[in-house]
Amino acid sequence: EKAPERDLKRYIELPNEEIEAAFSRYVSRHPQLTRQTLNTLIINIEYPVHPRRLWQLLDGENHDQITPEFTGVVQAYARRYAITRKFFPNATLVAYGLGMPDGQGRARQLEQRQLNAQILATKMGMLKDVNAIAPVLYERFSPGERAFQNADRATRQCLMNSLQIVQASHTPLDILVLMSLTVFNGNSQNTRRPADLDGIADRLSYLYKLGVKR
Repeated sequence: EKAPERDLKRYIELPNEEIEAAFSRYVSRHPQLTRQTLNTLIINIEYPVHPRRLWQLLDGENHDQITPEFTGVVQAYARRYAITRKFFPNATLVAYGLGMPDGQGRARQLEQRQLNAQILATKMGMLKDVNAIAPVLYERFSPGERAFQNADRATRQCLMNSLQIVQASHTPLDILVLMSLTVFNGNSQNTRRPADLDGIADRLSYLYKLGVKR
């Protein structure tokens, strides 16, 4: 049973030895994961803190003041990325979920706080052992929904967020945009249904127009 406060404390305090032991057990169950792999490995950590919720651990009226919990989580992320690098020294390691936009590309106070926290975490060295970030640019709506027309705005926000995070890094980072063929949005009547292929094609064309060549 999940207990967020307890699990957050454990996430921060868990020794490297225990993380490595758990990781070793995972690798042993997946023989395709060898130390020599050159594959791209996406590291998906969403609990107890998803990257887009890091801002909730900051203090102050504008959520811009570092707290012990924020520092602890940033270090906890970094330690897990470093251990993954230790196991797979030649792989391309990708940090999941940073830079992801609002589903409609809205630039509210919430989105700015999310981005600011991720930039701050990056400046603190959270991503020093990864090669790229993977912002989520899933399909959120279908053509019959009014918000579908905001797809370009969300795409643009995704790249702008990601570029700001990359620029804050002390080491070079690539951007690996994650897309979907399915609608993922609990607020959409079409969630879990196939996404509109024309809409996906339009998004790919727009990404290319914005400078994404691969």
